Amino acid sequence: MKKRNSLAGVSRVCAFTLKQTCMNKSWLISTILLTVFLLGGIPLILHLIATTTVSDEPLDQPIRNVIICDETEGAADYNVFKEMGSYQDVTYTTANSMATAQTMLSEADADATLLLNIRKVDQQYALTVYLPKDTNLSRAEAHTFGAYAEECFPFILMQKANLTANDIALLSVPISTEIQQLSLENSDAEDGNIVSEVIEMLVPYLILMLLYFMILFYGQSVANSVLLEKTSKLMDTMLISVNPLAMIFGKLFGVALAAFLQILIWMASAVAGCLLGLMTALKIVPETGDTVIHTLDTIIDNREIFSLSGIILTLLCFALGFLLYCSISAISGSLASKAEDLGKTNYIFVLVLLFSFFMCIGSPSSGDSFLSEAMWLTYFPFTAILVLPSKLLLGQLSATQILIAFSLIIATACFMIWLSATIYRLLVLYRGNPPSMKTLLNMIRTKRSEPLEEKQNPSQE
Repeated sequence: MKKRNSLAGVSRVCAFTLKQTCMNKSWLISTILLTVFLLGGIPLILHLIATTTVSDEPLDQPIRNVIICDETEGAADYNVFKEMGSYQDVTYTTANSMATAQTMLSEADADATLLLNIRKVDQQYALTVYLPKDTNLSRAEAHTFGAYAEECFPFILMQKANLTANDIALLSVPISTEIQQLSLENSDAEDGNIVSEVIEMLVPYLILMLLYFMILFYGQSVANSVLLEKTSKLMDTMLISVNPLAMIFGKLFGVALAAFLQILIWMASAVAGCLLGLMTALKIVPETGDTVIHTLDTIIDNREIFSLSGIILTLLCFALGFLLYCSISAISGSLASKAEDLGKTNYIFVLVLLFSFFMCIGSPSSGDSFLSEAMWLTYFPFTAILVLPSKLLLGQLSATQILIAFSLIIATACFMIWLSATIYRLLVLYRGNPPSMKTLLNMIRTKRSEPLEEKQNPSQE
């Protein structure tokens, strides 16, 4: 008699699980709500940011005239204030004394005129702004102009020192300071260094959080899905038509496909929302286009970041890692005989996930990275799938390291799937509290379930 294939029926179980998961109300509601938020919320946020940026630009200043009483030595042209970018429509008038300046202030428009007095007190210059007696100008507006005058005053001092125009231009040249590490291979600093450093710092953390919540959210679905047939009338049919190994494979792939489908919808919505928001922002603040283009050029020019091979390997690592943790969740579902038991058996999945997550979080001595830089995390399967995707995406691993890490993940995932299928087959008709670890290991070793009578309370005999 021809031996039956253990994986026969995987496609049917996978299709059934995928349909049931996608038709679930929680899946549909969460998918629709987040899609609507990404398509509408991101453009709205970018629009508000762009509008706020525009509204922060200086508005029409109510100050139109400034009377200047300079009681210090040296002559200066205060129209230089206009060349600094603000208060360009202001008329600057000088007065020989404070008495003359006060007379001019009383005769000028009180709602558009200020008096600036310059004195030298204790070897330092003192600038005082006076408001007219009856004016609609506020103290805040006078304070803003005073701060602007203080910022521009070094150019007045240059004139008082009888410096030439070339001297003033030389002293006013802006100076920038940056710190770089000398590289023998490439000593030319690129403009995109800062962008690359920010990407290399944020991408690992963002990917880690995405994987963590994705596994935490969908892992429970796998356990519930595996437990479903035990608590329904489909059990008799499943035992006859589908091998437990095929059922576990089908359940895992079905839930994984539903998860990836939901993530793809959200990613497409996020990209579309960003494009719509960027188009809106560029219409309001056109100059932001240069920054966006420069950032994209920097990413494209850096071949080690977001390369095609890195993206493909990252997606493959996502899939393998998700299946690995789902197989742990399947073990929890296989151990439970009813829904109430999941609280007792799901601790395996939770503990492994939490342990791996906290091992990956960087310590205070990790430098600028959010994640730990310990190399063993890349090879330990349960932590590898949390740190490996970002390293693949950023091109930080050699081909040998990638091969070793992937081999360990695949081997562990296959073992976990086989183990969950074995436990499911042994406990498929088991009723009662989940067996202890010692009892479970003995059942796996002997490849047979213990009689139900052995699980009865001795007091009942």
